[in-house]
Amino acid sequence: MARFEPWLHGRRGRLVFPSAVLVVYGVVYLVWTRPLDAVLTVDYWLHMGWARQLSLARPESLVHPFYPAGYFAVLRLGLEAGLDMARYGQFLSWAGSLLALVAVYGLVARGTGSEPLAAAGTLLLAVHPFFLYQATRQGTDMLAAGLLLVAILLLFLARDRALLGRALAAGAVLGLAYHIRLTSLLFLPLGLLLLLLFGSEVGRRRLAAAGLFATAFLLVSAPQLVASAIVEGNPFHNNMVHNVWFGLYGDFDWDHNWSQFPPDTTLISLVRDDPGGVLSHWAFELGRVLGYDAGNNLDALGWERFVTFWHPLPMHLLWLVGSFVVAYDARLSRRQRALLLGSLAGLVAAPAVAWLFNRFLIVPLALQAVIIALAVSRLAGPGNGAARGGTWLGVAALVICLAVVQLATPWRERLRQIEELTAHIALVDARLAALGVTAPDQAITNNRLFQQLSAPDHPRYAVFRSHDNDPALTVEQFLERITRELTGEFLVFDWGRYAVRTFDFAPYREQLGTHPGLLRPLIEEPELSIYCRQPCAPPGGPDTSP
Repeated sequence: MARFEPWLHGRRGRLVFPSAVLVVYGVVYLVWTRPLDAVLTVDYWLHMGWARQLSLARPESLVHPFYPAGYFAVLRLGLEAGLDMARYGQFLSWAGSLLALVAVYGLVARGTGSEPLAAAGTLLLAVHPFFLYQATRQGTDMLAAGLLLVAILLLFLARDRALLGRALAAGAVLGLAYHIRLTSLLFLPLGLLLLLLFGSEVGRRRLAAAGLFATAFLLVSAPQLVASAIVEGNPFHNNMVHNVWFGLYGDFDWDHNWSQFPPDTTLISLVRDDPGGVLSHWAFELGRVLGYDAGNNLDALGWERFVTFWHPLPMHLLWLVGSFVVAYDARLSRRQRALLLGSLAGLVAAPAVAWLFNRFLIVPLALQAVIIALAVSRLAGPGNGAARGGTWLGVAALVICLAVVQLATPWRERLRQIEELTAHIALVDARLAALGVTAPDQAITNNRLFQQLSAPDHPRYAVFRSHDNDPALTVEQFLERITRELTGEFLVFDWGRYAVRTFDFAPYREQLGTHPGLLRPLIEEPELSIYCRQPCAPPGGPDTSP
């Protein structure tokens, strides 16, 4: 065992083990989650649209309901460079996942003093199906989560002498996270509270650390805060209260709900007017954290709503029991214990007031991996002296945990569905191109993911809107309504399981092909129908209208 000492606890180990984690993660990411050619996040097109109109000369272009301008600025760089924006968005998420892994490794290494345990705990997160999925998903979530975890790591590493400097750095990193996703603001009051209560044995030092943390955050996030103050009169302006109201009284029909939202509604007014409803909804969302619904977890259209990241139930029990172990772990300071457990609880409880989308839980997932590693290390015994074998016992336990996660999670099935969806998008795009479609406004569809893969920014085809769907309309009235506002020649209806639909047009399906004066059927298959509006000229041929 002595000859392995430099690798286990010396400087060599501090290079070898984190490097091994990153290599394994890179292989798993490339082999299991092959980079996808398509945009699979609907809001990503909105992000690109807002990125194009960014201008420092127009402060209103920097203020948006749910997203800060920092992410749009990063996308603008990719658009200006002509990059493939589907891959670019995945790259940004991958970069966030690397930040998250670095943070988890640092947390476990400092908490246990063991590089092997830190490597095993980090791999527990690195190959987790939910984490891998989020690392391939275009959007703000993984990049913001990675930055937030780095901020938590900085606070965790701070000792009394380094407290002020680390608090300053943590606030600055949190400010960067706020530029990527507004929900990062949830950690600001939590971080301030933890610093004020547990930052130091010296009260003045605690107050100074909290002040530096807040000051650094405000300075780094100032561009967004100033723009929001100018445009909306509130530096922390956001429309997140809409989500709370939707949770209480609405659903996911955003177009309809947005117009129904009562003006001047605030979170305080919602709690005042219906405290029971708010508490009931909050409790329901929190209960979903422990929910296990493997069937729905496999639904390619429903994965966003289900919080099933650690399953089966034994994995939940492991991190819950681990939380109690960590609460009494003498290796950690009071601040470190409070930071880990408080961040885990707070970053689950806060978003649950609205919706507990599983993408909001990347940071809690990472903290669960840290807690499991710390608890296993503690139960396996100290990593020094005659009990050094406890290190390897802990590593073995974490490897078993990793195996349980992989065997219990239908990740390969989900990956297969994602690849099928991407292939379906590519096939439809190719068929439309063969019909002569060269611009996204030439066709309108009910699948919000149909897009032109040949263009760097992957423009999606026009989609039906809420008022286009009314079961009371006849087919003639329906066609008249949609053709009155559209210049597109082709109507594309996706009837398959991977259709991310705007609305259900099934009531018109049997009648669409029976009106030759209005539409000409070009493709009629069980999962896809494409019609050409009359007069209809096929590609390379004359007008074939009757």
